[in-house]
Amino acid sequence: MNNHYSILQISDLHKPENCNLNNLFYSLQRDCEAYTIEGLCKPKIIVVSGDLVEGSKDADAENIIKDQYVEAGKFLAQLTDYFLEGDRSRMIIVPGNHDYCYTVSKDSMTLSIEEKLDEDYKQFKEANPQVRWHWKERRYYHITNWERYAQRFDLFKAFYNDFYKGIRELPDQMDVDSYIIELSTYRVAFVCFNSCYRLDHLNPMGCICPDAISKAHERLANLKNMGYLLVGVWHHHISGLPVENNYMDYRILNAMMQEDIKVGLFGHQHVSTAVQEYSDITSKQSILLISSGSLYGNRYQLVTGVPRQYNIIEMSYNSEEVTLELNVRKDNSQYGYDIPQWIKQPIGIKSLPKYSHRLHIEKPRIEYVVADIDRVVKQTGDFGIACQRLLEIGLDNELALKYFDSYIPKVTDKGQIKAFLTNPITMSQYMTALDTAISLRDLEWIRVLIINEKFASESNPYLNELRNLANKMI
Repeated sequence: MNNHYSILQISDLHKPENCNLNNLFYSLQRDCEAYTIEGLCKPKIIVVSGDLVEGSKDADAENIIKDQYVEAGKFLAQLTDYFLEGDRSRMIIVPGNHDYCYTVSKDSMTLSIEEKLDEDYKQFKEANPQVRWHWKERRYYHITNWERYAQRFDLFKAFYNDFYKGIRELPDQMDVDSYIIELSTYRVAFVCFNSCYRLDHLNPMGCICPDAISKAHERLANLKNMGYLLVGVWHHHISGLPVENNYMDYRILNAMMQEDIKVGLFGHQHVSTAVQEYSDITSKQSILLISSGSLYGNRYQLVTGVPRQYNIIEMSYNSEEVTLELNVRKDNSQYGYDIPQWIKQPIGIKSLPKYSHRLHIEKPRIEYVVADIDRVVKQTGDFGIACQRLLEIGLDNELALKYFDSYIPKVTDKGQIKAFLTNPITMSQYMTALDTAISLRDLEWIRVLIINEKFASESNPYLNELRNLANKMI
């Protein structure tokens, strides 16, 4: 397991027209070269908290947004190649409110008749999901084509599934379902939410469907018992000014805490509030909330006086504790210049150079970890990865050793077998190693195995046959 790594957290790319994302990539690359010299480690995971594109309200909006996704995809591919050695499985993406299609949303609704004004008002106050209020027109609208309404994020979904082709896909009902991305090497799982549940051109409020939590309960409980740090990822912030109504209902955080989600990463407000903690004093549970400002955009997307921002989050694991350190980077260029000039951003009213926080995680319960390894190997047939994960647990554990010995003969990559069995500790491992060495005609390895005194007194017909073959070769 990787005990020390960092996460690049970005949000609100807002790919605008006439804006070269190659300049943005160049600036992030140069900044990485600078902060790694200062002691921060190069990110191994990237989290993108939504608003990849600016969107469009034009008649040809769908084609315009498709083109925006093409450019955003090229930029994300550049980030993956530079930071993640091309491994897209370590990039985490969720949608934002700019990732839906305005025209699709508009097509799904019908203007309500004036005679139903009182009835519509009552249904609107009762939060009927079908009724919307149009402030400019002072009229109610109804969602009358739910099939069309459900398609408002189809362009994001098509982009996502194409970007991760062969790796992962979004759930069919991405409005209501969460998706969990597990990175066993880093002992972290990202619980990804669409905070745009019921969001459309007449409803800017963020919301996460409660089903997104309840349906994920069983898997989250298993991951907790496996010693994973659970990190929630979504788009909207949870509080706003009195005149705002585009933030998310904070009550979902209580459900997240009950599932032991320790950290929440989001964006949306284009202002990095950096870090805050939401807690329940009665249950003693809490969730650390880290927001990222707008990564790029231009002067139309950025809040006046607030620069472009992004975060580097360092994670250090020690037994049952994770130390999280937040480092905020801000753009020091004038007036949103095409090439940001990233520098360190002081954090909070105390202007801290970085913020450090300790998180408790469960001690891994071996029976849960081994059961999960067995579940995965039955799905994928990849016994090599299964053996690697068991080695990370340690073969001094009786259960891990039992499963390792049952898996190792089924590994097809003989190079992997040699790497795993440099020092076989059981008879099953010894015979697998000797058989592999013979098939590879690896004379040096054969000699090491033949003189291994631990198994010198062992004897059975198959082992005797292997020894005879080995002795003839050397």
